Amino acid sequence: MILWSSVILLIAAVPFVLYRTLKGPEWTDRILGLDLLSFLLAAGLLLLKRQFQITWISSALWILFLGSVFGYLAATLAFERENNRE
Repeated sequence: MILWSSVILLIAAVPFVLYRTLKGPEWTDRILGLDLLSFLLAAGLLLLKRQFQITWISSALWILFLGSVFGYLAATLAFERENNRE
C-alpha cells in the first residue's frame, strides 16, 4: 500500500515540476526544476528497485547522479558567465 501511494505522489508531482522547469521566470527556477526532476526520477527508480528487485537500477542511479552533478556545474558556470557579461 505504501509503495503505490508513493508512486501516485511522484506522478502527481511531475506536472508541477515540469511547469516550474519550462515556465520558470529565471534560470535559477529552471535549474531547480531540473534538480527536482532528477530527484523524482531517482525516487521512481528506487521504488522500481524495491518492488521488482532489479539490480541494474543501482548503476542507473549512479549514472543519473554523476550526470546531475556535471549538469549543475555546467549550468552554474553558464549562469556565472552570463552575470559577468552584465
